[in-house]
Amino acid sequence: MSKTNGQSGLNYNISNKNGFGKVEISLRKGETVFAEPGAMMWMDSTVKVETTTRGGIFSGVKRLFSNEDFFQNHFTGPGKVNLALGSLPGDMIALKVKPGKSFVLSKGSFVAATDNIEVTTGFRLRAIAANTPFLVKVQVAEGSNKPGIVFIGAYGGVEHIKVQKGKELILDNGNFLGIDEDKDFTITTFGKAKSFFFGGEGLVFRVRGPANVITRSRDPFVLFKEIKREVVPKKR
Repeated sequence: MSKTNGQSGLNYNISNKNGFGKVEISLRKGETVFAEPGAMMWMDSTVKVETTTRGGIFSGVKRLFSNEDFFQNHFTGPGKVNLALGSLPGDMIALKVKPGKSFVLSKGSFVAATDNIEVTTGFRLRAIAANTPFLVKVQVAEGSNKPGIVFIGAYGGVEHIKVQKGKELILDNGNFLGIDEDKDFTITTFGKAKSFFFGGEGLVFRVRGPANVITRSRDPFVLFKEIKREVVPKKR
């Protein structure tokens, strides 16, 4: 998918979707994007790189709670830079974030964004849907009046599910990827006690429409559990 966003002006191309997604960003002179450490695959030698805590030490520490990094890399053009989710194979999408709007994302899904995007972390009890009480929040920074672009990655494929007004979506907690922050969502157990303990679902994410929910087709925590079971020696 090759695209130039008319308002943000960012020229980018997402390729290798549904497997090993990556984004190639063509930066103009003086244009900047920032990304998680380890996201860079390759870049032109004309691109300048600066590593900062972006927002100060306190902001860096808060990001650690949502499985993001303390430091972030800033890439300034001219030139091309290729970025990808640094850990697991999967999909990548671009989110357009308008001023006054914000998204909450599951931990570890943020890859990169335009320089006018602010990435913060907050404690939310209902964020247990992402297997942590901390979620990543992305919004246009104060003082910017143009939309920004956020690139997120996920283990498995990414799907947008539109929940109509008056309808409710029940989503497995491990398949949650993102949602508009102002939407109505809660966390409950899956069915009654027997289903909760033996049904294999545990907690589920309930979203009441209207809402646009971003999901991933695979749960990385299930993968980690399987790897641990195979790699960690069993006690005798």
